[in-house]
Amino acid sequence: MGWVIALGIPVICTPREAQAQAYSWNAPSVAVGQWRSHLPFGKVTCVEKVGNKVYAGCGGGLFVYDLEDESLERITRVNGLHDVEVTALSYSSPYQTLIIAYANGNLDLYKNGRVEALDAVLKANVPIGKKIRSIYQAGRFVYLCYGFGIVELDLLKNEIRGTFVIGPQGAYLGVNALVEMDGLWWAATDSGLYSAPTDAPNLQSFEFWTRDPYWDKKTFPSLVIFRDSLVTYQGDSLIWYKSGSHRTMVVNAGSPNVFLGVSGGQLNVVNTWRVVRLDEELQFFNYPIVNESIRPTCALYDTYQVWMGDDGGGLFRFTPWDYFRYLPEGPTTNKVFRLKANSGGVAVAGGAYQGNGGFANTYDPSGASLLQINRWKALNRETLRGVGNLYDVIDALFDPARSGTTWLSTWGRGVAMVEGDSASFFDASNSSLQPQQGTLEAVRVSGMEMDNRGDLWMSNFGASRPVVVRRANGVWESYGTGPQTELLDMLVDRLGNKWMRNRAGGLVVLDASNARYVTVTNAEGNGGLPSNQVISMAQDRDGSVWIGTSEGPVVFYNPSAVFRSSFNATRIKIRQEQFVGYLLGTELIQAIVIDGANRKWFGTANGLWLFNPECTELIEHFTMTNAPLPSNSILALAIEPQSGEVLVGTDKGLMGFRSTATQGVDLQGAVQVFPNPVEPGFEGLLSVRGLVTDAWIKITDASGALVYQTKADGGQVSWNLRDPSGRRARSGVYLIHSVAFDTLDLSSQTIVAKVVVITGQD
Repeated sequence: MGWVIALGIPVICTPREAQAQAYSWNAPSVAVGQWRSHLPFGKVTCVEKVGNKVYAGCGGGLFVYDLEDESLERITRVNGLHDVEVTALSYSSPYQTLIIAYANGNLDLYKNGRVEALDAVLKANVPIGKKIRSIYQAGRFVYLCYGFGIVELDLLKNEIRGTFVIGPQGAYLGVNALVEMDGLWWAATDSGLYSAPTDAPNLQSFEFWTRDPYWDKKTFPSLVIFRDSLVTYQGDSLIWYKSGSHRTMVVNAGSPNVFLGVSGGQLNVVNTWRVVRLDEELQFFNYPIVNESIRPTCALYDTYQVWMGDDGGGLFRFTPWDYFRYLPEGPTTNKVFRLKANSGGVAVAGGAYQGNGGFANTYDPSGASLLQINRWKALNRETLRGVGNLYDVIDALFDPARSGTTWLSTWGRGVAMVEGDSASFFDASNSSLQPQQGTLEAVRVSGMEMDNRGDLWMSNFGASRPVVVRRANGVWESYGTGPQTELLDMLVDRLGNKWMRNRAGGLVVLDASNARYVTVTNAEGNGGLPSNQVISMAQDRDGSVWIGTSEGPVVFYNPSAVFRSSFNATRIKIRQEQFVGYLLGTELIQAIVIDGANRKWFGTANGLWLFNPECTELIEHFTMTNAPLPSNSILALAIEPQSGEVLVGTDKGLMGFRSTATQGVDLQGAVQVFPNPVEPGFEGLLSVRGLVTDAWIKITDASGALVYQTKADGGQVSWNLRDPSGRRARSGVYLIHSVAFDTLDLSSQTIVAKVVVITGQD
């Protein structure tokens, strides 16, 4: 059972054996042409209660639990917020405003369902920490504590009023908390406890701020007022300070404190294991240590219950008789190193290696996250049996031939085959994989891909024979590539050739018979790459291989030509307005993916780009200014083939955009028309998926009059419900005719589907 301890007397907190009532909600599906967030919601940094709603701030934004209808809502950049990584929340009742603070210094004011951004600090030229550490309200004015000082916010005018830089001689000084007591402002800083008179003529001047000599330059991680005293913490102890004297009180011996707050007239302390509450009589109430918790982060007392945020476990609610857990669906981390998608689902690798120097380990425990039918599953040391110290998972792949099997490649422990909740490792002891030369046991697998025969190909970085395959029958083999042993990533083209990035620069390509290899560089006649710094690779529907470099993309239209005595990649020229230049100029091409319509998506340091199949026309350029991306740095891309959702991995997490294109089918079967019926007020795209690849589509009204025709984007077509003249379609029944002309049996590739449109246009 869970217990609350009051005055040494055990009081039952929950009747079940260490089990919370778990409330988790599926990730919502997304309409064609729309975005959705795949950011983590489990790492809760702050909690605030407003009426019957409890707001939890986390890396993905906010999630809100409604006590009345027990619903859970996400509020993210997709539906209103202006940033990610919420660090602090505070609600002003007089101004009915929820103040939302972010790690980059950005600020949102949420009132009456509308969000107003105040980005003055975000845009300011401040050389050190802009993270908002805490918020203190003083009526009309709110004080935001930053790594450089204090910012004063006027809630009446919704504007920044001033900045206090309080360090010696006006130096920047990190402020962790601010309170007002006995006619003084008290600031808990990274270097001592500072105070200033509340009636000082200019609090923006450092001259009015003095450091308390008793504490010297000790770090004050937090500061609150309770029972007319200043309270902070050090280690496992609370420190009470008033009128120059102090006393210490141990909370849970040996458990360092991490949070201190006052709510509901109670002092709430969070340590590395649990929440502890102190009432006005200084009686201790210890709340349960729950199995689902990773690391508690914050707490809020509300009449009879405590809300606890957790660094991975989501939001917990403790009542006198039970406890509950609230956790929206999502990945466990915002780290995206690599993305892979196939019919099994989407696999996100969250590990990493150090890209500079010696490509050393980072020992990142994030593991991998799997997305299947809008449900997320974590694969890491906490969810898998038999993995021990699993770290630096840098690639993950659903096995398309074995349902329920996932492969994980690691930077040090070889390859893991995951089945259910258990994993089996393959390394130098039981496979052809070998340690990196010069190390004793670091088996580094930098990339993997499965060919159309079910053979799993791997790049074994630093091994003497760095190309390794596990055949579909379980037999292992390895191949050498001469002195080129430090190979990264793996692409198997349609002809069976293996393409790998070379740490020394350029590419190494092993032919289909595995008998010869060639290097591809920036030298003329040996590839002619615009740069030897190769970052990404992809193969399109025509079999062409696209290479992303630090100075734009190139394409090998005939990939086997790399085995000729002289060969060069093609660098595409494109007209933009009055100018002709190379495709994406000198952009850093960090990721490439090809959609069902053979269109090319490029992830760069300056956003996400979509071009037509020939890359002669720019279709979309998504950045933070016109899309809810958390960052413009796109590190990885993948496309879920059935829905056409483009998974966009940034340096701040994962987003999804449902494209108009999907992977087509070879033989026409049943199709899905959505939405059907189309309700009044619908402003999105009517879509049909499950079509034969690149089929021709005609949409007619019930009388047979043509209202729209086009070619499918792979296996899907979308219509904006307007006729050729741009007028809104009238209410009625519409027929969708699809014909695939690249088949001898037209009858088997022709379909007619119906959709009911109710638009109010009669």
